[in-house]
Amino acid sequence: MPRKVGTVFLRSAIGVVFGALTISLCTSCNFSKSPDELVKEADTHFSKNDFHKAIDGYTKSIEQKPEATESADTYYKRAQAYDYLSQPKKAVEDLDKVLKANPEHAEALALRANLYNQLCDFESAIADCSKMIALDPKNPQAYAIRAFTYNCYHEPFRALQDADKAISLSKKIPAAYSARALAEILLGLYDKAIVDANKAIDAQPDHADTYIPRAFAYLKKKQFLNALEDANKVIERNPRLYDGYVYRAYSYAGLGKKDEAVKDCKKAIATNPKVVDSYIAVADIYNVIGDHEQALINCDKAIEINASIPPPYINKAEAYYGLGLYEKGLIEVDKALKLKTQKSPEAYRIRACIYDKLGKDDLAKKDRDKIKELPSKGFTVVEWF
Repeated sequence: MPRKVGTVFLRSAIGVVFGALTISLCTSCNFSKSPDELVKEADTHFSKNDFHKAIDGYTKSIEQKPEATESADTYYKRAQAYDYLSQPKKAVEDLDKVLKANPEHAEALALRANLYNQLCDFESAIADCSKMIALDPKNPQAYAIRAFTYNCYHEPFRALQDADKAISLSKKIPAAYSARALAEILLGLYDKAIVDANKAIDAQPDHADTYIPRAFAYLKKKQFLNALEDANKVIERNPRLYDGYVYRAYSYAGLGKKDEAVKDCKKAIATNPKVVDSYIAVADIYNVIGDHEQALINCDKAIEINASIPPPYINKAEAYYGLGLYEKGLIEVDKALKLKTQKSPEAYRIRACIYDKLGKDDLAKKDRDKIKELPSKGFTVVEWF
Protein backbone atom coordinates (compact mmCIF):
# COMPACT_ATOMS: atom_id res chain seq x y z
CA MET A 1 0.00 0.00 0.00
CA PRO A 2 1.98 2.27 -0.86
CA ARG A 3 2.80 7.17 -0.33
CA LYS A 4 5.13 10.11 0.44
CA VAL A 5 6.34 12.91 -1.89
CA GLY A 6 9.69 14.42 -2.72
CA THR A 7 12.22 15.77 -5.20
CA VAL A 8 15.65 14.69 -6.41
CA PHE A 9 18.70 16.76 -5.63
CA LEU A 10 21.32 16.86 -8.39
CA ARG A 11 24.69 18.44 -7.82
CA SER A 12 26.09 20.51 -10.72
CA ALA A 13 29.64 19.81 -11.85
CA ILE A 14 32.13 22.69 -11.71
CA GLY A 15 35.12 22.62 -14.05
CA VAL A 16 38.57 22.81 -12.61
CA VAL A 17 39.89 26.14 -13.85
CA PHE A 18 42.42 27.04 -11.20
CA GLY A 19 43.73 23.56 -10.42
CA ALA A 20 44.06 22.38 -6.86
CA LEU A 21 43.33 25.86 -5.46
CA THR A 22 39.86 25.87 -7.03
CA ILE A 23 39.10 22.38 -5.76
CA SER A 24 40.06 23.32 -2.23
CA LEU A 25 37.82 26.38 -2.38
CA CYS A 26 34.85 24.65 -4.11
CA THR A 27 32.49 23.77 -1.28
CA SER A 28 29.76 22.52 -3.63
CA CYS A 29 32.05 19.76 -4.93
CA ASN A 30 32.44 18.42 -1.40
CA PHE A 31 35.42 16.28 -2.39
CA SER A 32 36.99 17.22 0.93
CA LYS A 33 34.76 14.46 2.33
CA SER A 34 35.17 10.83 1.46
CA PRO A 35 32.25 8.75 0.14
CA ASP A 36 32.01 6.97 3.50
CA GLU A 37 31.83 10.28 5.36
CA LEU A 38 29.11 11.52 3.03
CA VAL A 39 27.12 8.31 3.55
CA LYS A 40 27.46 8.61 7.32
CA GLU A 41 26.13 12.18 7.22
CA ALA A 42 23.29 11.09 4.91
CA ASP A 43 22.42 8.26 7.30
CA THR A 44 22.05 10.83 10.08
CA HIS A 45 19.68 12.89 7.93
CA PHE A 46 17.76 9.73 7.06
CA SER A 47 17.35 8.81 10.74
CA LYS A 48 15.86 12.27 11.32
CA ASN A 49 13.40 11.80 8.41
CA ASP A 50 15.14 14.53 6.42
CA PHE A 51 15.07 12.47 3.24
CA HIS A 52 15.90 15.34 0.88
CA LYS A 53 19.26 15.94 2.58
CA ALA A 54 19.82 12.19 2.83
CA ILE A 55 19.39 11.84 -0.94
CA ASP A 56 21.74 14.77 -1.49
CA GLY A 57 24.42 13.08 0.62
CA TYR A 58 24.01 9.65 -0.98
CA THR A 59 24.13 11.27 -4.43
CA LYS A 60 27.40 13.05 -3.66
CA SER A 61 28.91 9.81 -2.42
CA ILE A 62 27.75 7.96 -5.53
CA GLU A 63 29.25 10.64 -7.76
CA GLN A 64 32.66 9.77 -6.33
CA LYS A 65 32.03 6.00 -6.54
CA PRO A 66 29.42 5.50 -9.29
CA GLU A 67 29.98 1.78 -9.85
CA ALA A 68 27.20 -0.24 -8.22
CA THR A 69 29.67 -2.96 -7.28
CA GLU A 70 31.40 -0.40 -5.02
CA SER A 71 28.31 1.55 -3.87
CA ALA A 72 25.49 -1.03 -3.79
CA ASP A 73 24.59 -0.19 -0.18
CA THR A 74 24.49 3.52 -1.00
CA TYR A 75 22.21 2.98 -3.97
CA TYR A 76 19.98 0.85 -1.74
CA LYS A 77 19.82 3.55 0.93
CA ARG A 78 19.03 6.21 -1.65
CA ALA A 79 16.25 3.98 -3.01
CA GLN A 80 14.77 3.81 0.49
CA ALA A 81 14.86 7.59 0.73
CA TYR A 82 13.19 7.93 -2.67
CA ASP A 83 10.51 5.52 -1.46
CA TYR A 84 9.77 7.71 1.56
CA LEU A 85 9.50 10.70 -0.76
CA SER A 86 7.12 8.92 -3.17
CA GLN A 87 9.63 8.68 -6.00
CA PRO A 88 9.06 4.99 -6.88
CA LYS A 89 10.53 5.20 -10.39
CA LYS A 90 13.75 6.76 -9.07
CA ALA A 91 13.89 4.14 -6.34
CA VAL A 92 13.45 1.31 -8.83
CA GLU A 93 16.30 2.71 -10.96
CA ASP A 94 18.62 2.56 -7.96
CA LEU A 95 17.48 -0.93 -7.01
CA ASP A 96 18.05 -2.12 -10.58
CA LYS A 97 21.71 -1.14 -10.12
CA VAL A 98 21.89 -2.91 -6.76
CA LEU A 99 20.40 -6.10 -8.15
CA LYS A 100 22.60 -6.03 -11.25
CA ALA A 101 25.60 -5.99 -8.92
CA ASN A 102 24.07 -8.55 -6.56
CA PRO A 103 21.03 -10.47 -7.92
CA GLU A 104 20.57 -12.18 -4.54
CA HIS A 105 20.11 -8.96 -2.53
CA ALA A 106 16.90 -10.02 -0.74
CA GLU A 107 16.18 -6.60 0.81
CA ALA A 108 16.47 -4.93 -2.59
CA LEU A 109 14.11 -7.49 -4.12
CA ALA A 110 11.59 -6.92 -1.32
CA LEU A 111 11.71 -3.15 -1.66
CA ARG A 112 11.50 -3.29 -5.46
CA ALA A 113 8.47 -5.59 -5.24
CA ASN A 114 6.72 -3.07 -2.99
CA LEU A 115 7.65 -0.26 -5.38
CA TYR A 116 6.30 -2.21 -8.35
CA ASN A 117 3.03 -2.48 -6.43
CA GLN A 118 3.00 1.30 -6.07
CA LEU A 119 3.53 1.57 -9.83
CA CYS A 120 0.75 -1.01 -10.43
CA ASP A 121 3.26 -3.28 -12.16
CA PHE A 122 1.96 -6.36 -10.40
CA GLU A 123 3.56 -8.95 -12.66
CA SER A 124 7.02 -7.53 -11.92
CA ALA A 125 6.22 -7.44 -8.20
CA ILE A 126 5.18 -11.09 -8.26
CA ALA A 127 8.36 -11.95 -10.19
CA ASP A 128 10.55 -10.30 -7.54
CA CYS A 129 8.71 -12.08 -4.73
CA SER A 130 9.12 -15.38 -6.55
CA LYS A 131 12.85 -14.71 -6.85
CA MET A 132 13.00 -14.11 -3.09
CA ILE A 133 11.17 -17.38 -2.46
CA ALA A 134 13.54 -19.24 -4.80
CA LEU A 135 16.49 -17.85 -2.83
CA ASP A 136 14.89 -18.70 0.51
CA PRO A 137 11.69 -20.79 0.50
CA LYS A 138 11.27 -20.09 4.22
CA ASN A 139 11.22 -16.30 3.88
CA PRO A 140 7.81 -15.23 5.29
CA GLN A 141 8.23 -11.64 4.09
CA ALA A 142 8.38 -12.78 0.47
CA TYR A 143 5.08 -14.65 0.79
CA ALA A 144 3.47 -11.70 2.59
CA ILE A 145 4.46 -9.22 -0.13
CA ARG A 146 3.30 -11.59 -2.86
CA ALA A 147 0.00 -12.05 -1.01
CA PHE A 148 -0.51 -8.30 -0.99
CA THR A 149 0.32 -8.19 -4.71
CA TYR A 150 -2.19 -10.91 -5.53
CA ASN A 151 -4.80 -8.84 -3.70
CA CYS A 152 -3.98 -5.85 -5.91
CA TYR A 153 -4.27 -8.19 -8.89
CA HIS A 154 -7.73 -9.34 -7.68
CA GLU A 155 -6.54 -12.89 -6.97
CA PRO A 156 -7.76 -13.32 -3.36
CA PHE A 157 -7.44 -17.11 -3.25
CA ARG A 158 -3.77 -16.96 -4.22
CA ALA A 159 -3.34 -14.14 -1.73
CA LEU A 160 -4.83 -16.30 1.03
CA GLN A 161 -2.52 -19.16 0.12
CA ASP A 162 0.57 -16.96 0.36
CA ALA A 163 -0.60 -15.20 3.53
CA ASP A 164 -1.24 -18.56 5.19
CA LYS A 165 2.22 -19.74 4.14
CA ALA A 166 3.82 -16.60 5.59
CA ILE A 167 1.95 -17.06 8.87
CA SER A 168 2.91 -20.75 9.04
CA LEU A 169 6.57 -19.71 8.74
CA SER A 170 6.31 -16.90 11.29
CA LYS A 171 3.44 -15.57 13.35
CA LYS A 172 5.41 -12.36 13.88
CA ILE A 173 4.77 -10.88 10.42
CA PRO A 174 1.92 -8.35 10.79
CA ALA A 175 1.89 -7.74 7.04
CA ALA A 176 0.82 -11.36 6.50
CA TYR A 177 -2.27 -10.86 8.67
CA SER A 178 -3.00 -7.59 6.88
CA ALA A 179 -2.68 -9.28 3.50
CA ARG A 180 -4.97 -12.08 4.62
CA ALA A 181 -7.47 -9.51 5.89
CA LEU A 182 -7.49 -7.77 2.50
CA ALA A 183 -8.04 -11.10 0.72
CA GLU A 184 -10.95 -11.83 3.04
CA ILE A 185 -12.42 -8.40 2.26
CA LEU A 186 -12.23 -9.16 -1.46
CA LEU A 187 -14.08 -12.41 -0.75
CA GLY A 188 -16.75 -10.61 1.31
CA LEU A 189 -15.59 -12.20 4.59
CA TYR A 190 -15.59 -8.95 6.54
CA ASP A 191 -15.79 -10.37 10.07
CA LYS A 192 -12.86 -12.70 9.40
CA ALA A 193 -10.97 -9.76 7.96
CA ILE A 194 -11.48 -7.78 11.16
CA VAL A 195 -10.13 -10.71 13.22
CA ASP A 196 -6.95 -10.83 11.11
CA ALA A 197 -6.64 -7.05 11.10
CA ASN A 198 -6.79 -7.11 14.89
CA LYS A 199 -3.89 -9.58 14.95
CA ALA A 200 -1.80 -7.21 12.84
CA ILE A 201 -2.73 -4.29 15.09
CA ASP A 202 -1.91 -6.24 18.25
CA ALA A 203 1.55 -7.00 16.82
CA GLN A 204 2.24 -3.39 15.75
CA PRO A 205 -0.17 -1.01 17.51
CA ASP A 206 2.00 2.02 16.71
CA HIS A 207 2.24 1.22 13.00
CA ALA A 208 -0.20 3.27 10.90
CA ASP A 209 -0.54 0.72 8.09
CA THR A 210 -1.97 -1.96 10.35
CA TYR A 211 -5.21 0.00 10.90
CA ILE A 212 -5.98 0.36 7.18
CA PRO A 213 -7.43 -3.14 6.50
CA ARG A 214 -9.70 -2.89 9.55
CA ALA A 215 -10.92 0.55 8.46
CA PHE A 216 -11.62 -0.92 5.03
CA ALA A 217 -13.59 -3.82 6.53
CA TYR A 218 -15.63 -1.45 8.69
CA LEU A 219 -16.47 0.63 5.64
CA LYS A 220 -17.63 -2.45 3.76
CA LYS A 221 -19.87 -3.28 6.74
CA LYS A 222 -21.10 0.37 6.72
CA GLN A 223 -19.81 0.83 10.27
CA PHE A 224 -18.69 4.35 9.48
CA LEU A 225 -17.95 5.51 13.04
CA ASN A 226 -15.60 2.57 13.61
CA ALA A 227 -13.94 3.25 10.26
CA LEU A 228 -13.57 6.92 11.20
CA GLU A 229 -11.86 5.98 14.44
CA ASP A 230 -9.34 3.76 12.62
CA ALA A 231 -8.72 6.42 9.96
CA ASN A 232 -7.89 8.90 12.71
CA LYS A 233 -5.44 6.39 14.19
CA VAL A 234 -3.70 6.12 10.82
CA ILE A 235 -3.38 9.91 10.60
CA GLU A 236 -2.17 10.24 14.20
CA ARG A 237 0.57 7.68 13.63
CA ASN A 238 1.66 8.88 10.19
CA PRO A 239 0.15 12.08 8.79
CA ARG A 240 2.19 11.59 5.60
CA LEU A 241 0.07 8.61 4.52
CA TYR A 242 -2.70 9.54 2.12
CA ASP A 243 -4.62 6.41 3.20
CA GLY A 244 -5.70 7.93 6.50
CA TYR A 245 -7.30 10.95 4.82
CA VAL A 246 -8.90 8.76 2.15
CA TYR A 247 -10.52 6.39 4.63
CA ARG A 248 -11.61 9.27 6.82
CA ALA A 249 -13.17 10.91 3.75
CA TYR A 250 -15.02 7.68 2.95
CA SER A 251 -16.22 7.57 6.57
CA TYR A 252 -17.45 11.15 6.44
CA ALA A 253 -19.17 10.43 3.12
CA GLY A 254 -20.93 7.46 4.66
CA LEU A 255 -22.02 9.64 7.59
CA GLY A 256 -23.37 12.27 5.21
CA LYS A 257 -20.71 14.85 6.11
CA LYS A 258 -19.86 16.02 2.61
CA ASP A 259 -17.83 19.12 3.56
CA GLU A 260 -15.54 17.13 5.85
CA ALA A 261 -15.12 14.48 3.13
CA VAL A 262 -14.06 17.12 0.61
CA LYS A 263 -11.51 18.59 3.05
CA ASP A 264 -9.91 15.19 3.51
CA CYS A 265 -9.88 14.59 -0.26
CA LYS A 266 -7.82 17.74 -0.64
CA LYS A 267 -5.49 16.65 2.18
CA ALA A 268 -4.99 13.24 0.55
CA ILE A 269 -3.95 14.89 -2.72
CA ALA A 270 -1.71 17.43 -0.96
CA THR A 271 0.05 14.59 0.84
CA ASN A 272 0.70 12.61 -2.36
CA PRO A 273 0.32 14.82 -5.45
CA LYS A 274 2.39 12.47 -7.63
CA VAL A 275 0.85 9.15 -6.59
CA VAL A 276 -1.85 7.72 -8.85
CA ASP A 277 -3.70 5.91 -6.05
CA SER A 278 -4.51 9.16 -4.25
CA TYR A 279 -6.33 10.56 -7.32
CA ILE A 280 -8.14 7.25 -7.91
CA ALA A 281 -9.40 7.13 -4.34
CA VAL A 282 -10.38 10.80 -4.29
CA ALA A 283 -12.26 10.41 -7.60
CA ASP A 284 -14.18 7.51 -6.08
CA ILE A 285 -15.08 9.59 -3.01
CA TYR A 286 -16.29 12.48 -5.16
CA ASN A 287 -18.54 10.01 -6.98
CA VAL A 288 -19.88 8.78 -3.65
CA ILE A 289 -20.80 12.30 -2.51
CA GLY A 290 -22.26 13.18 -5.91
CA ASP A 291 -19.65 15.64 -7.16
CA HIS A 292 -19.07 13.88 -10.46
CA GLU A 293 -17.37 16.82 -12.16
CA GLN A 294 -14.60 16.76 -9.54
CA ALA A 295 -14.43 12.99 -9.95
CA LEU A 296 -13.73 13.46 -13.66
CA ILE A 297 -10.98 15.99 -12.94
CA ASN A 298 -9.22 13.59 -10.57
CA CYS A 299 -9.65 10.66 -12.98
CA ASP A 300 -7.91 12.64 -15.70
CA LYS A 301 -5.04 13.46 -13.33
CA ALA A 302 -4.72 9.78 -12.45
CA ILE A 303 -4.59 8.86 -16.14
CA GLU A 304 -1.87 11.46 -16.71
CA ILE A 305 0.25 9.65 -14.11
CA ASN A 306 -0.55 6.08 -15.20
CA ALA A 307 -2.78 5.36 -18.19
CA SER A 308 -2.21 1.59 -18.09
CA ILE A 309 -4.46 0.61 -15.15
CA PRO A 310 -8.26 0.20 -15.10
CA PRO A 311 -9.42 2.11 -11.96
CA PRO A 312 -9.27 5.68 -13.37
CA TYR A 313 -11.37 4.65 -16.37
CA ILE A 314 -13.84 2.79 -14.15
CA ASN A 315 -14.21 5.82 -11.88
CA LYS A 316 -14.64 8.00 -14.94
CA ALA A 317 -17.41 5.69 -16.17
CA GLU A 318 -19.08 5.99 -12.77
CA ALA A 319 -18.86 9.78 -12.97
CA TYR A 320 -20.49 9.79 -16.41
CA TYR A 321 -23.14 7.43 -15.05
CA GLY A 322 -23.87 9.91 -12.27
CA LEU A 323 -24.12 12.71 -14.83
CA GLY A 324 -26.47 10.68 -17.03
CA LEU A 325 -23.90 10.49 -19.86
CA TYR A 326 -24.25 6.76 -20.37
CA GLU A 327 -22.64 6.41 -23.79
CA LYS A 328 -19.52 8.21 -22.54
CA GLY A 329 -19.52 5.86 -19.57
CA LEU A 330 -19.50 2.83 -21.87
CA ILE A 331 -16.46 4.20 -23.72
CA GLU A 332 -14.51 4.44 -20.45
CA VAL A 333 -15.55 0.95 -19.36
CA ASP A 334 -14.30 -0.45 -22.67
CA LYS A 335 -10.94 1.24 -22.06
CA ALA A 336 -10.72 -0.38 -18.62
CA LEU A 337 -11.62 -3.84 -19.90
CA LYS A 338 -8.95 -3.70 -22.62
CA LEU A 339 -6.31 -3.47 -19.90
CA LYS A 340 -5.20 -6.80 -18.44
CA THR A 341 -3.36 -5.50 -15.39
CA GLN A 342 -6.20 -6.25 -12.97
CA LYS A 343 -9.11 -8.68 -12.85
CA SER A 344 -11.55 -6.22 -11.36
CA PRO A 345 -15.34 -6.77 -11.23
CA GLU A 346 -16.04 -3.04 -10.91
CA ALA A 347 -15.94 -2.48 -14.68
CA TYR A 348 -18.62 -5.10 -15.28
CA ARG A 349 -20.66 -3.77 -12.37
CA ILE A 350 -20.84 -0.19 -13.62
CA ARG A 351 -21.41 -1.33 -17.23
CA ALA A 352 -24.34 -3.46 -16.07
CA CYS A 353 -25.79 -0.39 -14.36
CA ILE A 354 -25.34 1.66 -17.54
CA TYR A 355 -27.00 -1.06 -19.61
CA ASP A 356 -29.91 -0.97 -17.15
CA LYS A 357 -30.36 2.74 -17.83
CA LEU A 358 -30.17 2.16 -21.60
CA GLY A 359 -32.77 -0.60 -21.41
CA LYS A 360 -30.31 -3.28 -22.52
CA ASP A 361 -31.37 -5.90 -20.01
CA ASP A 362 -29.73 -8.88 -21.74
CA LEU A 363 -26.33 -7.17 -21.80
CA ALA A 364 -26.71 -6.11 -18.16
CA LYS A 365 -27.44 -9.71 -17.20
CA LYS A 366 -24.35 -10.95 -19.06
CA ASP A 367 -22.12 -8.53 -17.14
CA ARG A 368 -23.64 -9.54 -13.80
CA ASP A 369 -23.08 -13.19 -14.69
CA LYS A 370 -19.46 -12.31 -15.49
CA ILE A 371 -19.06 -10.78 -12.03
CA LYS A 372 -20.17 -14.08 -10.47
CA GLU A 373 -17.35 -15.86 -12.30
CA LEU A 374 -14.68 -13.60 -10.81
CA PRO A 375 -13.16 -14.53 -7.44
CA SER A 376 -12.91 -10.95 -6.21
CA LYS A 377 -15.79 -8.78 -5.06
CA GLY A 378 -13.60 -5.76 -5.79
CA PHE A 379 -12.27 -2.81 -3.86
CA THR A 380 -15.38 -0.63 -4.11
CA VAL A 381 -15.78 0.86 -0.63
CA VAL A 382 -19.26 2.39 -0.77
CA GLU A 383 -21.81 1.22 -3.34
CA TRP A 384 -23.59 4.35 -4.54
CA PHE A 385 -24.87 3.53 -8.02
